[in-house]
Amino acid sequence: MDFEHYMSLSFRQGKEEGHAEGLTEGLAKGAKQKGIEIAKNAIKIGLPEKQIAEITGLSPESILELKEQSHANA
Repeated sequence: MDFEHYMSLSFRQGKEEGHAEGLTEGLAKGAKQKGIEIAKNAIKIGLPEKQIAEITGLSPESILELKEQSHANA
């Protein structure tokens, strides 16, 4: 295998790995954002913080923070 071919393969592999990593990070961010939106709606209808945390996977601290923000914006 010559140097150019090796570099081409290495570049392609790095690009694929970077794309996969970016996709994974993007999906995780999207899932977290969706959890936040669900939590905000659950707060509006008065669900308990513990239940919201169980539903969304967000921490109780995050739920409390969102709750405080919603009261500040009201």
